[in-house]
Amino acid sequence: MLKAIAELLERRAALAARQEEIKLEIVEIDENLIALDRVLVLLDPSYRPSAPAKRRTKTIERYFGRGELSDATLAIPRDAKEPLTVADCAAAIVRAKALPDDTLGRVKANVAATLTTLVKRDRVRRLHNGDGHTVHWEIA
Repeated sequence: MLKAIAELLERRAALAARQEEIKLEIVEIDENLIALDRVLVLLDPSYRPSAPAKRRTKTIERYFGRGELSDATLAIPRDAKEPLTVADCAAAIVRAKALPDDTLGRVKANVAATLTTLVKRDRVRRLHNGDGHTVHWEIA
């Protein structure tokens, strides 16, 4: 009985992983269709896409579940020995999630926005280093 349960759990995990792959592939295909429709409209203004264009999924949504980026943004400074910059925090998240290098800029922008929101909730503190540019963050 335990062997059957283990096999079912393994099969379920494989299906869930495949489902995520398919979701990412669908998002990519949708983005490609939208891009092609835009080019076609430029080349032929009378062209109308057959199906309404779907909302473009932000790249970051492909990699993080609901609240996951916020949790990671809090966890990184919590585990750090000293205050971190947004770039340090984003780089640590990209490394921890093994994301492609080209996502760093987008993750950085989202981390900055998340930290600003967390300041308003008194969860983190903004520390200025005196040069007028660099800001470090720590847990409040």
